[in-house]
Amino acid sequence: MVWKPQLYEVDIKEVTEQMIHNTVKHRGNRLSFNVTMVYGFNEQAARRRLWDNIKQIRVKLDGPWAVMGDFNCVLSRDERIGSKVTMVETREFRQCIKVCGLKELRSSGAFFTWNNKQGGDSRVYSMIDRVGAFMNEGIYDHCPTIINWEGRNAGGKRQFKYFNMWSVILEFQTRVKEVWEKEIQGTQMYKLVGKLNRTKNVLQRLNKERFSNVEKGLKQ
Repeated sequence: MVWKPQLYEVDIKEVTEQMIHNTVKHRGNRLSFNVTMVYGFNEQAARRRLWDNIKQIRVKLDGPWAVMGDFNCVLSRDERIGSKVTMVETREFRQCIKVCGLKELRSSGAFFTWNNKQGGDSRVYSMIDRVGAFMNEGIYDHCPTIINWEGRNAGGKRQFKYFNMWSVILEFQTRVKEVWEKEIQGTQMYKLVGKLNRTKNVLQRLNKERFSNVEKGLKQ
């Protein structure tokens, strides 16, 4: 579990084998909320302790609350393909959600958030990660989960936007190619994010060099 300490204060309240429960406070507006990060066991019997822990938290909880992560369990038959789903394995999960009064947040991106990376008839897809998946399938077996707590871009920074006019510049492809050919050490995800950030910086410089006069003219 990671967070940005310059933006949030995180108070870890409870830790078990399958979850970490926290109270989170925004350093700017001082608003707080509760977050329970979940990584459920594969075995149905072992997950019963998780459902009990979540229900116990709900009893003593005060304020907004999100329960999120890899539950290793589906809620219905249409949330898994390639492998049989029994009602027995979903019943306790559905009961936990009902008792706690939880409502699943609307999400975008891949519906099936996990797959076993096998080929042919051995391939299995499941929706076991809940609360907003925003990335298509890549080299990882799970899709990441992202929640926008603030409803706007934190810190007031301008969002990066791509303009089609950049692609007509002669050096556009050369500059972008140079960025993606440079080596970055780290995990595959770290490399991807690093190259995207470098590409953004290159394109912003290119825009300033070639189109700054256009922006000034529009402002005038």
